[in-house]
Amino acid sequence: MKKMRGVFGLAVAMLICLASVPAARAGLKVLVVPARYSVLQVAFDVANRHGAVLVSYQGEVFSDSPILHYWNGAEWIRLSVDDYAQARFLQTMPETFILVGGPDMLPQVLASRVSSWCQDVRVIPSVTTPELINALGGAFSFSSHDWEWYAHRYNLKLEDRNEDRRRESWYDRTSYEDKWSDRWGWLKRKYNEPQPVETAAPEQAPQPAPRPYVEETVIEEVIVERWPAAPAEPPEESPAPIEVEETVLEEEVIEAYPVK
Repeated sequence: MKKMRGVFGLAVAMLICLASVPAARAGLKVLVVPARYSVLQVAFDVANRHGAVLVSYQGEVFSDSPILHYWNGAEWIRLSVDDYAQARFLQTMPETFILVGGPDMLPQVLASRVSSWCQDVRVIPSVTTPELINALGGAFSFSSHDWEWYAHRYNLKLEDRNEDRRRESWYDRTSYEDKWSDRWGWLKRKYNEPQPVETAAPEQAPQPAPRPYVEETVIEEVIVERWPAAPAEPPEESPAPIEVEETVLEEEVIEAYPVK
């Protein structure tokens, strides 16, 4: 019985030790923030609720050796730039580095030393609380409960930017913003657009071979009349009228059948 209790106590102690060190988990994110109270407060909330590893920095923008600390779950531990660049303070290589600070605040070495091996390096230029929470909400995929929790904690007003979009039917939208958008659009275009109809082309009669080019000689046309027409004679002049003396004959009546 005592042996069982000892094994159980050892297991509990191991779990406590593992909880106090940044865990080796899939999709590990490192949140690098300036050593400012308002920014660290938000960073601690995000680290506790979403399991991020927290690193703070102090120093000039062009400094090659800014002062770095990381939170191991119980206290701040001093961190060198080389250990930060190689992620030696973690049990596994993180997948994402989220750097907070504008171009006049964030040391350039913090981004350049990890971008050579980490493909997902994000920079949040704003350090104001509302803009910082909005940017971190996208990076950590806040749920509706998370948004309500942060709004209540920092006395912020939530504004649903997708309210107009939700009023529309899913089927009325031109495209849906997810990984299937392009695929659904491709299917819609494929079945809605008129498809070309294949028709057999009519057979064409064989065309005669072109004749060779021969230079033509043009001969002027000569008109020959076989029966030449008689020359036209001038019209004859009509003679003057001849005066004839009229002779008046007395009318002689002859009866063929005498009257009785």
